Amino acid sequence: MNTTSNLCIHRVAHKRDFITRVPNFEFNHVGHTIQIDEAPDVKPRAFKWHAGLYAMTSWSPLLGRVTHHFMVGYLNALHSHKHAGVNSKGKKAWVSEYHTE
Repeated sequence: MNTTSNLCIHRVAHKRDFITRVPNFEFNHVGHTIQIDEAPDVKPRAFKWHAGLYAMTSWSPLLGRVTHHFMVGYLNALHSHKHAGVNSKGKKAWVSEYHTE
């Protein structure tokens, strides 16, 4: 999949939601991953080609919490960005570039 030109698959993960990271052994996620957080000082990060494929990366699932998987966290994080929606808090810009580390 990752060799497909113009791949338009994006996965969204709230903070260090480790549920979105499994299974990590014998399985690879495809596409790009966007990591979001509702904290005002944390910008969203986009990882090209799901740069963190394996368990031991700079974004380790071992540092995550089950609460990061709750839908309320995802919604709060999405609503913390600028958009025209009714629920927008309009504080942060959306992803503008990919991180490749």
